[in-house]
Amino acid sequence: KLDLARDLVVFLEENFARLATLDQDPPAHRTDSGAAPQGEYAAPRLDQNQQKSVLFAICETLNAIIVAPGQNPKCRRESLQLRCQAVSSLTVILVTCNAHGTYRRLLSSFVRLLLGIVARIGAQSDQQLRLVACESLRVLEQEHPEASFVAPAHILSHCECEATSALQGYLCLLASVFGKRSRAVRDGGGGSGGGEIEEAESAGRPSLEDETRQAAVLLLERLEVLSPAMVLGASGDFLSVARAARINQRDLWASFYSLLHVLNPLLLSQVLASCAGAGYEVTARERLDAARALVASATHNSVCLPPSRTRQCLGKALWVLAGAAATAAASNAVGDFDKEAAALALALFPNGGDPRVAVSCKLHACLRLVRVLERGGAGGAGAQDLSGALLGRLERFWGEQCRQRRSEPLVAPIYRACRDFLREDPACTSASLAREATEILLDSYPEPTSRCLDAQLSASGRGCGFLHEAAAGLLRGWLPHADGTSRRDAALVRHYLPCLHKLLSSPQLDPRPLLSILLNYVRRGLMGQGEWAELGWVLRLVRQCLRHHATSVRALRDDLAELLVAISERARDPDTKDQCRLYSQVVASPEATKLCLLMFDADAPARGKAEGGALKGREGVKRNLFRRASGGLAGATASVEAPPALVTDFWVELGDGGEGMECVLRSENPELTVFSLDLAFACESENVAIEGVHLPVASSGAAVRLRPSVSRPLPATVEPRATYTDAEGRSWSGALRPISLGFEHFVSLGEGEPKWARPPVKCVKKLERGKVGGRSLLLLPPKFHVLLSQEEETGECTIETDFWPALEYIDDYLESL
Repeated sequence: KLDLARDLVVFLEENFARLATLDQDPPAHRTDSGAAPQGEYAAPRLDQNQQKSVLFAICETLNAIIVAPGQNPKCRRESLQLRCQAVSSLTVILVTCNAHGTYRRLLSSFVRLLLGIVARIGAQSDQQLRLVACESLRVLEQEHPEASFVAPAHILSHCECEATSALQGYLCLLASVFGKRSRAVRDGGGGSGGGEIEEAESAGRPSLEDETRQAAVLLLERLEVLSPAMVLGASGDFLSVARAARINQRDLWASFYSLLHVLNPLLLSQVLASCAGAGYEVTARERLDAARALVASATHNSVCLPPSRTRQCLGKALWVLAGAAATAAASNAVGDFDKEAAALALALFPNGGDPRVAVSCKLHACLRLVRVLERGGAGGAGAQDLSGALLGRLERFWGEQCRQRRSEPLVAPIYRACRDFLREDPACTSASLAREATEILLDSYPEPTSRCLDAQLSASGRGCGFLHEAAAGLLRGWLPHADGTSRRDAALVRHYLPCLHKLLSSPQLDPRPLLSILLNYVRRGLMGQGEWAELGWVLRLVRQCLRHHATSVRALRDDLAELLVAISERARDPDTKDQCRLYSQVVASPEATKLCLLMFDADAPARGKAEGGALKGREGVKRNLFRRASGGLAGATASVEAPPALVTDFWVELGDGGEGMECVLRSENPELTVFSLDLAFACESENVAIEGVHLPVASSGAAVRLRPSVSRPLPATVEPRATYTDAEGRSWSGALRPISLGFEHFVSLGEGEPKWARPPVKCVKKLERGKVGGRSLLLLPPKFHVLLSQEEETGECTIETDFWPALEYIDDYLESL
């Protein structure tokens, strides 16, 4: 009954520790005296002799399965698989119980059994069993560095005579045995101390150096026999053997390159990393060879390769090129490296037959390669030359796609390739190239381009100055000349009005160029059939400017006045004209700054100095607001009751850490106390809603647990509003400074069982080594997930998610870890 026997073997391996001790009451469930809680069953613990008897019984059972005679030919394959499983399970059990220190004779008997299996050279019927036996011996060699279980001369002889598929296991065991002995000799140990367990060696064997040399040459000759996984697993030991045998590094790399540069370039890059980790001096030429193989794999097979494979090849190529740049800089060979890297970038550039994912990946890799040359090249000259060449190739590529009417689907992929570089310093060559590449899209397809730009501006918030500066630079193409014309078609401005709305909310950005673009757009009457709606958009932009640039209204007075007059002249409905008249009076008032601070709840600038004097509190705003003055509001008198002032004494910020979400009241005055505080939260996005809270008494540092309702975990800006009574019995109402909800807040809200809502989407990113490490599952409300898996050696992070928009902003979250 082979099925029952296989289940038994797996059961013994997985439950060995429990069977050996019969400890059914974990320490966490026992009382202080060590007994089980009252009323619960306490299984008797076995003494040492009983545990030993159980262990020997388990090992005897598995040993009987291994040495069982041949079965019926009809079930020979199943019987062989059962024996292999028994060998693997018994190896795990002996390693787990530390048999080398406690049950030395039991381990010695098992090792002799494995050596007997391995010694059956050339047998066709048990190739798989001999392969598993070699792997078990390799595991024992690695788990017990102080002992030696296999005689080097014997395994060397076995490898020379073996000709079946089991040769892979023999070669890996050979590399492990000789690598272990080479490290022992190098460290001064002189060999291993296996004692009675060590396999007996024949007298008169060759010298240590000769055997090591023979093993290294044999491994080089049989390297093509190994599978990619075995090459990677045995590379560390193989490099130690080659180093001890004093094999020329170039010969070693030539063997690896000739075997892997076509079959598996990714494995070639990992072997290159192993060579560097083993102490080999990897040259820039060798790194360039590996990068060239990766680029060739990504470019020649981009149509048939899956997107994840293309990303892996390109990510590895860029990592290898970054190391090559550092090596070239150290050896004063920067010029040669720049030429080779430029040739790789031009070879990597997308062509007309590439799918959209490949176009995005290749263009992004070209931009990153420009950044590598800029940081490691000779003064950035190579980066600038490469940038010009790539821009010319991109213009020709785009023109060809437009002629073939295949350009519109490429807008989003090209923008995705450039968006990360738009957030960098504009002085960088890679950022400049990304802006020029994005400019090509602005005129051709304004609708998809504006959607991409608006989505990035929404996700970035207000703290990304370089992105806002880059976006404003892209829109400056619509700045009017002296004759009213512009470099681009001014009628396309209508598509970018949402982007202008995001840009005008940045206090650090100069709004005058943007106001000039809007003025030219309105004056020339380019609104089309939706003139009423677009004039409303422009008026909303004026409101945004007054709200976020209140302290600069005096400097912007002329620009705003001209724009408001132009809107009023073009508008036909009375409501728009009345709003233009109101804003014109506010702009022309001597107290324009204070009026803007009060009208638009721009409380953040009110905390500092405004033009014309410092605002020292709410009373200053109320006292100076409605006095009669030339240019003030028409009909405003001192008897008019002032509206509620801004709440400038405290603000709300999100708490750090913990599960769920809480807000904390902060104030510059630690003794501030308010009464009957009502907090309301308004969110521009429909994806997040937060219930209001009421506090009878609140002071600085008070924490309030929030109950957000999230339909889609996308970044959002929440504008809190407070109504309260101060210590003197006066009521106040106004807006607090906005707060931003990001990926880290949604992670703290995730709950429920990990069950994918839909098939996950994968992407691969290159992170710093050890930045995340291992695997981590993040739960996003209401039912989404993000799975992060990172390789510690390569730094590649695989991201899987059933909510693909999360890939847009997960970079910022990973950078903040």
